[in-house]
Amino acid sequence: MGNLGGLVTPKPKKQNFIKRILESAKTGVANSRNSIASAGSSSPTKSATNPLSALSGGPSLLPAKNIGREGMGSGVDWVQVRRDVNRSNSLSQNERTERKERCQMLDHPALNPVEELYNSIDGDEGDDGMPVQEPFNYLAINLSQVDKNSRFVASLPPTITAASLAATYVCRPYNSDVQRLRAIFTWVSEKVCWEEDFEGPIDTRRVIHSKRGCCQEFAVLVAEMCEAVGLHCEVVRGYLKSPGEIPDANIVPRPNHWWNAVVVDNEWRMMDTCLASPSFPRRALYSSWNSSQADPWWFLARPTEICWTHIPEHHEQQHICPPVAHEILLNLPCACPPYFKNGLDMFDYNTSLTRIEDLEMVHIKFNVPADVEIAAEVETRAFTKDNDGDVFESGEVVKKRALAQAEWFGGVKRYTVKALLPGDEGTGTLKIYAGKRGLMHSIKDIPHPLAFALPIIHTGENPPY
Repeated sequence: MGNLGGLVTPKPKKQNFIKRILESAKTGVANSRNSIASAGSSSPTKSATNPLSALSGGPSLLPAKNIGREGMGSGVDWVQVRRDVNRSNSLSQNERTERKERCQMLDHPALNPVEELYNSIDGDEGDDGMPVQEPFNYLAINLSQVDKNSRFVASLPPTITAASLAATYVCRPYNSDVQRLRAIFTWVSEKVCWEEDFEGPIDTRRVIHSKRGCCQEFAVLVAEMCEAVGLHCEVVRGYLKSPGEIPDANIVPRPNHWWNAVVVDNEWRMMDTCLASPSFPRRALYSSWNSSQADPWWFLARPTEICWTHIPEHHEQQHICPPVAHEILLNLPCACPPYFKNGLDMFDYNTSLTRIEDLEMVHIKFNVPADVEIAAEVETRAFTKDNDGDVFESGEVVKKRALAQAEWFGGVKRYTVKALLPGDEGTGTLKIYAGKRGLMHSIKDIPHPLAFALPIIHTGENPPY
């Protein structure tokens, strides 16, 4: 039909116009993705042919098994990847409660020893039996000259006694109690060499003459020298914990160590001349101090700090107000001097966190100052099998790094350490190292000293992580 007075025949209305535009857009995007994927699959491979051939839709030179990790032919076991990712997830409060209830059901200790320690005590004990309000920091005093003078006391008469040694030689130049105690501490720690315990009466004259003695003789010699110069001193018998040691439930271990408790400036303080001695073989477990000198940390240590490693046999010799149950002290982490020097603080620690099953991991949290960095590793003894299939320790030590994650909570720097055993050993030790930030230049080496250690007990399967 032609035009009538300039009018044009109306065209029919287009149907589903918007829908067809969207479908064409999807088709174009899909074609673009296919082109990019075909180009990406050929880009990592070196070939003498023109690399642009793949971009133009040419045949790919890669076999299916060499396609990247994102391809369908990848050899990555994504089930194992997902398992390991889920395994390392941080624990929820419900999961922490489940671990605690499981330990209680199996008669394992499920305690918060750090929280119970600080919530139950008022502080260190004074000479009047009351808590000390403001403990003095004796590590801030420079006593290097006292140490130097004590090292020169060498030529002694063969019949000298502990009393004459202290009054005539070691403590004679000093008037203050701190200087006298430091002179005794340095002389005994560095001049007397440690030897194994023996059965028989203690003779301090023999110790001075032979320059050899066991832990008990160290402590008795210090007590006699202190008494000679008017210083109140006790001999303490107790148990010295080892890093990573698994405490026995409801059993107080047999005493294996001796140290001293002294009164200075109306405060009770602890001295361990044996552990401070460079000749004591176990000192390296707790300290990285100069091998030829006494470790000053064990000089006038606070009772509330030394109790993390030293557990007196008698509660009254803890000199803590009030005394703490042995069960709490045994389950505290074995804290070394760097733990207190760097101001570490355990956060919500429960002993059930170190007992894990199957795919579980150990999760430990603690707060640190802003200028402190942390490294962690798991150490365990290696096992091997003989020809008959029997398993025994090979004598080697296996070490595996643990994950240390730093976060900030309300202006406080908090580390979360996640660890597991290297294999099916069953038990191991989680070691936490601490020091000033900036010293770690490589992930292979740990320049910091040991801050504290915890035991790890694993049951069930432990696939490689």
